[in-house]
Amino acid sequence: MKLDEQDSERNKLLAEQVQDCQRVLNEQGRVRGSRDERIWAAGFFDGEGYVSAFEAGITCEIDQIQEDLINLVRFRDAVGVGKITALKARSNENARPACRWRITSQAEAQTVYDAIGEFLNPAKKNGRRVHKEGVLNPPADGFARVLAAPYKAILSRKEPALPAGAFLHEPVAMEKADQA
Repeated sequence: MKLDEQDSERNKLLAEQVQDCQRVLNEQGRVRGSRDERIWAAGFFDGEGYVSAFEAGITCEIDQIQEDLINLVRFRDAVGVGKITALKARSNENARPACRWRITSQAEAQTVYDAIGEFLNPAKKNGRRVHKEGVLNPPADGFARVLAAPYKAILSRKEPALPAGAFLHEPVAMEKADQA
């Protein structure tokens, strides 16, 4: 079987599995975009998700093994955007098939943030905190970086920094962090 045929077959199978997952979620009484689902989605994204901005664009994604596809479908339904794709088979014969939920635009990132931002851990809002000149600053990941406009100008600087007021959760001075 050629690679194109394998990809086509894998995508067809994935589409059928996504429909099955949606049926199961409906039977469980899950309400797309409800507050409960968005709270669940924030916790899921805190644990499994990744968001970052690069000069070439934005990436926001979650990878799961195919057996856990229902989590990606539930997440997509909760936030209202994203595409689920089957990942190519890995070279390890024992590796289980995997799939990915992904968005690649600032508008979609804003939609995700609007859906789950109030429930996210501050580290996902602003990225992992690092010590720099007495202040905890976010590095090049987190929704603050992705949603900062224009993020490409920010990232093109030698030492990326967010403009004043761009934090979704204000940075904490080291002295205050040590007292907490």
